[in-house]
Amino acid sequence: MQMKRVIQNAVIELVKEKQIDKISTTEIAKRAFISRITFYNYYANKYEVIESLLEEIIETFKQIQKKNAAFLLTIDMESKSEITDRLLPNVLEITGYFYEQKETIEMLMNKNSGVALMDELYAVYFNHFIHVLPTIFYVKFSKRDLDYYASYMTKGVAIIIEKWFQEGFQQPAAFISDSILKMLSDSLNSLYKNSKQI
Repeated sequence: MQMKRVIQNAVIELVKEKQIDKISTTEIAKRAFISRITFYNYYANKYEVIESLLEEIIETFKQIQKKNAAFLLTIDMESKSEITDRLLPNVLEITGYFYEQKETIEMLMNKNSGVALMDELYAVYFNHFIHVLPTIFYVKFSKRDLDYYASYMTKGVAIIIEKWFQEGFQQPAAFISDSILKMLSDSLNSLYKNSKQI
């Protein structure tokens, strides 16, 4: 596993300099101080390295997201402060994880990487919201309403996260978490009020 990390770090550094398509396996091996044979013992090609980094970010993010699904059922959605207080640890864990992975994320956000990190994160957020919202509110929302709220919350969170990534993580994770929680608490509270009218 340690050798994989060495290879990944070499790719992260090289993608800062040029497009993944222009990077050779020889360059990766030289940057990692390994032979090409060693590289091929761990990865089939340079794209597999990028995919492994993307997959690691997305899979860990999904696991963190799953942790908050169960306790959402116990939150009083009528109270914005309770929504914020109860979601804070999970949102801080997500933003903290992203901050810890900032070098990898910055590389994946770089057009040289050839991947669309935000599209992947958007899909995870949307799937999370689309599955969790009906469970929280115990009412049958129309597909249109459910898509609307899931899209709204997804886009709100994604815009905050993307801006943070693009600005090089200048704001502390706690500030980003507060911004996300403000948007989510308003949205969930509004959805709660609408559910009472159904």
